[in-house]
Amino acid sequence: MTLQIRMKSRRSVLRMGVVGSVAGLAGCTDVLSEDSTTDEPESGDGGSETTAFTKWLYDPDEIGASEGPFGYTDISGLLESDEFTQEDSIRNQYRERFGENLAVDSIEYALDVNSFHLLRGSFEGDILSTDGELEFTNSYGDFDIYTQSSGGSVFAASDEYLLAAYGSYGPDSDTRTELELMIDTLEGDQSRFIDESDAFDDLLGSIGSPLVIEGEVPTETKVDAAADDERVGHVTTQQLSQGKLDYVLVDLYPDEGGIDVGEIRSNYEDSVNDGVDITDVTQEGRLVTIRAEAAPEDMYIDLL
Repeated sequence: MTLQIRMKSRRSVLRMGVVGSVAGLAGCTDVLSEDSTTDEPESGDGGSETTAFTKWLYDPDEIGASEGPFGYTDISGLLESDEFTQEDSIRNQYRERFGENLAVDSIEYALDVNSFHLLRGSFEGDILSTDGELEFTNSYGDFDIYTQSSGGSVFAASDEYLLAAYGSYGPDSDTRTELELMIDTLEGDQSRFIDESDAFDDLLGSIGSPLVIEGEVPTETKVDAAADDERVGHVTTQQLSQGKLDYVLVDLYPDEGGIDVGEIRSNYEDSVNDGVDITDVTQEGRLVTIRAEAAPEDMYIDLL
């Protein structure tokens, strides 16, 4: 969905090939669930449930960034839906990036975390190759690390995940530093952003388990420096239901006193694309929730 109300992240576009084999990947497609190998969702000190993306996200202050961008796409759920109209696009884009050996039907979900793109699924055999363009560097945690011979790109693989990145996200870091921070966060050696940020609970408290999620969660430094009427973070979700696309945008503001719901609704109604119908705009505390409907073919998928 090319809605103008959607905030674009600064995530770098992935333009790299990958090499090697990844076997036996297994995961779950519920974005709000912990790994299928655990009986209960994992919680941090504040009782926040970890999810497919939050268990990778560290405090953006670590790399000099002011927000933590993320995205989730339920690939298997989309391919199984009779209402999804972009199946060919998904298949073509992933095969173009990762090679013809990739069984797209084996991908369970895809994640975007900062400048990294991650795949999780059930893969077998030699899937991804670049004819020697990637070189094995070393191992870090449970991951084998590769670098692209032409420089700039990093690739990592474990028994559960395939990661790739083109460039870094933070102005004070590099790709390898961010990769190690992500792995440390996944493995519990680095504090997770969800355990340190009130904004996570606010933004993710009621999103359910949609097919597509995208968002940016601000640091407390960014929130404290912003004006009360300035949007500092957001989460958007897309879900196919009964022949239509349900779109939800949740905007986060520093303080509820800076929110004018009537003005916000008017601005959104003036900016959305043709065919998009805003059905409701509500406020709860420092959150504003915008609900809209569109045709299934208007779903916006940003795979890579």
